[in-house]
Amino acid sequence: MKGQIQIKSAVIGAALVLALVLLAGATGSSGRLPVVRRFQIACTNMQCYLVDTATGQVWMQADHDFKEPKLEAPAATPALTGDATDFVGSWASDDPQEDDLSIRLEPDGRAIASEDTKQYEGRWRVEGARVVITVEDESVVGELQPDGRLLLWEEGDRDDTIMFKRVP
Repeated sequence: MKGQIQIKSAVIGAALVLALVLLAGATGSSGRLPVVRRFQIACTNMQCYLVDTATGQVWMQADHDFKEPKLEAPAATPALTGDATDFVGSWASDDPQEDDLSIRLEPDGRAIASEDTKQYEGRWRVEGARVVITVEDESVVGELQPDGRLLLWEEGDRDDTIMFKRVP
């Protein structure tokens, strides 16, 4: 009789443990990633800091604009004037080793970069006589050449350049 009670207790104990494990799994994560909010705040006994996680901008409690709204309605995209219109259009790599690269610069400031069959969308702007194109958190800088081609290089690294030609 003693042997039967131990087996019965073991079976009941195992069933309870299994039920607890299943219950813990059912109340856990729903499979979705946690939501990260754009603004994060951190405080010490003496100071508070507000961080815009999208731009990296930081405000301290002592800043005059700490309590003011941080998001503004997006400004209308300014109309392109002068040299900016020289960059608008479609560009294809003029380098045989990079012939699968192309970029389209739209008048509204959108940039569409293509590599093979993949497309990436970003923004572009003119700084002086140069264009800055930002796609997927990476920026390239470019200049128009006297022959009408566009020379691009990774921001901060002018040693590695790619030449692009205008395409219809």
